[in-house]
Amino acid sequence: MKSKSTDNKLSRDDIIAAVAELIAEQGLENLTMRNIARHVGCSVGTLPHYFDGKDDIVIAALNWSNERIFSRLGSMPLDEMRLEYLYPLISTAMPIDQQSDIEWRVRLCLWDYAVTNEEMRSKVNDINETVTEMLTGLLVHLQKSGDLTDDLDSEVTALTLYQMCIGGGFNMLHYPIDQRQNKLKSLFNYIESIRR
Repeated sequence: MKSKSTDNKLSRDDIIAAVAELIAEQGLENLTMRNIARHVGCSVGTLPHYFDGKDDIVIAALNWSNERIFSRLGSMPLDEMRLEYLYPLISTAMPIDQQSDIEWRVRLCLWDYAVTNEEMRSKVNDINETVTEMLTGLLVHLQKSGDLTDDLDSEVTALTLYQMCIGGGFNMLHYPIDQRQNKLKSLFNYIESIRR
């Protein structure tokens, strides 16, 4: 990436974007301070001015990935949401283009890292809870608007939907980008099964 050539022109966002790119391309095993500095185009001594250490950088990269996805998901006001709008909304959160592919590769590496890192695991669990609450609210709204069946348990369904998205998204990374949109059919079929 080599986002900036001199240390004084760097921003924290420049470094985070470069780190996300590195993680997506090379995985966490190659994420060293020296490799980050080389990729960003700064000295290793510059990085501690922006981050408290590697874990801080890794958490920032996870936040970068999730903020980008959440911003797309939050683009439609809840009161305007209808079931048919859910399909393109879910599509925007899945790895079906170059940019979302990078976001999901970062997420996959960092979720793997969270298995053995308590701070990262806590962060991932917070994200899971936030997304599940958001989906629960959306499903409750869709029930009230008459799009979904009345007997639907919105919390259980939100968790199921979220887990299907996560599993489906990670699975999609193993296919060429031009084949991934088609992989959403099973997820959309599940949504149709709860339609009123």
